[in-house]
Amino acid sequence: MREGMKARWQNHTKILNEHLGPLRRYLDSQVGRPWDKVFSEICAHINRNSAVQNHVRDHVADYVAVHVVLIDGVLCDGEGGRGYGKPLHELRYRPWYICPRTGLLRRVKAPRRKPQRRPHKESPPGYIPVGDGLQCRFLAGAWHLVTLKPLPDPFYHWGRCRAVDVLLNRPVTAITPAEARRRYGAEVYAVATQRLARKELRQYPIPVRWWWKHLEST
Repeated sequence: MREGMKARWQNHTKILNEHLGPLRRYLDSQVGRPWDKVFSEICAHINRNSAVQNHVRDHVADYVAVHVVLIDGVLCDGEGGRGYGKPLHELRYRPWYICPRTGLLRRVKAPRRKPQRRPHKESPPGYIPVGDGLQCRFLAGAWHLVTLKPLPDPFYHWGRCRAVDVLLNRPVTAITPAEARRRYGAEVYAVATQRLARKELRQYPIPVRWWWKHLEST
């Protein structure tokens, strides 16, 4: 018919069951005021002869970092012990602190998180040289083998040349050596292109990380 209160608790002991919500709300409402005045008001409304009220007063030190130091521009815990020098934003249970310069009650601000940069989507190179007259190029969603020829000598064969660059779709006589070097890396022009099949990719120096570009399109 009867049961002792201690049996309901671990180790058969009773503990204080204080309600600390009002204390936290009060501290948050006093942000910006001098800490000496705030703490004096807390002490004035707490009866030290009451075990529960006195225990609530002791919890003020658990919520407010009183001793604060500035280390490399970062507010850190200034109390002795293992926690000395630890940034305030890493103290989970102390959301308030006393400003060491002004003595005002402040709320600990969480550090700003740097926005995560999206990984840069790497693009295939303009061309991969295979030899003096061959290049691998990624065209229209697939890898192609491009056959190249040197530009004709302008002094002897320029006027009689009727060749067309198959990639630029322009007469060879309209391509300057500077443009050819910019597009092909040498004074050449494209004669023919051949799409490479999946099995042919291993035969050419195309990096494996670029194969998926070919596989996606096929």
